[in-house]
Amino acid sequence: MMHSVPTLRSWFGQTSRYHPFGLWLPGFLAFSLGILLACSSDEGGTAGPAAAHDASSKGGSGGHSFDASPEETSTGGHFIDASPQETSTGGSSGNAVVVPPESSFVQADIGSYALGEAIKAAESGDTGLNTVDGEGCEVMLAIVRDFKGANEPGGHPDFAVFVGADATLGLVTSALGTDRKPVYHSACEASFDPQACPFGQQTTNQNNFDQWYRYTENVNKVYQLFLKFAPHEGVYTFMSSAFFPLDNKGWGNTPGYDHNFGFTTELHTRFKYEGGEIFRFTGDDDVWVFINGELAVDLGGLHPPVSKTIELDAIAADFGLVKGKAYSIELFHAERRPEGSNFRVDTNLDFLDCGSVVPDRPK
Repeated sequence: MMHSVPTLRSWFGQTSRYHPFGLWLPGFLAFSLGILLACSSDEGGTAGPAAAHDASSKGGSGGHSFDASPEETSTGGHFIDASPQETSTGGSSGNAVVVPPESSFVQADIGSYALGEAIKAAESGDTGLNTVDGEGCEVMLAIVRDFKGANEPGGHPDFAVFVGADATLGLVTSALGTDRKPVYHSACEASFDPQACPFGQQTTNQNNFDQWYRYTENVNKVYQLFLKFAPHEGVYTFMSSAFFPLDNKGWGNTPGYDHNFGFTTELHTRFKYEGGEIFRFTGDDDVWVFINGELAVDLGGLHPPVSKTIELDAIAADFGLVKGKAYSIELFHAERRPEGSNFRVDTNLDFLDCGSVVPDRPK
């Protein structure tokens, strides 16, 4: 782990005292497959849909098949980082996690990102991109899903159709689902409550929402996404004011635009709570962040870039956080309308793994 800045060990923000999603240490890309394989046999452990209050700081990379039940999903542990060309597989179904070469990463305002391999239908599993004790991640793994807009043939009715001027609260429940996906709770459908929905309709129905973060044949295309964070003003940050990881991929760019705007982002990892940590997200459109299975950041709906900062000490009692224990942090994002795409994370969380892919069954 890096100690030159407040640590943010390995998550998707460079903004942690350790390295958030994974401090992108310069030497990461030099690790060899042999080291990875040697470490992949380290002791493992499993965790439920949301990390338990008593979860230890050690986990395991179980390599579960993509159709494993939520209760059987491994949440990662202390493994060496994989080399760019040679990484562990994500399960018996054969979706390998291959970190793209450095030349494939797109420079962001702060940090960088690269699109990885397509993920086969309904497959999920542990990524194998986990940290080793005392070291942070070079790369944090997330998942992106590409959608067509409602104005395209076969498009999704929730994309490229609604508008908003600020976040709409309450589109999902405060508790993460047992499958580690957001649970739909929107009152902002075609017939909406003006008080709950100040910017009008934001969603259509539960069935359509459930497709946002689950593979659905002929509706979305799923890819691995790799994020690199960088030290910035005492934390670790990933910041992109032109966040377009799926340009010229998936269903192709949005008609009439030079970019692919319709997509969702999903990231799952764990951190060790020590006290003094912060997590900040800035972006558009929908963003929900769950800590220990409970909603900590609620920025749902269509909106320009907005920010939300969480001080973990302030929420520790309500969220059941105990210093020295490990907890899950899980982010869900949607870019649903053309014009702009902003995505920024600042954090100093001490991440314990570099991201994992949870079971993703067709809905």
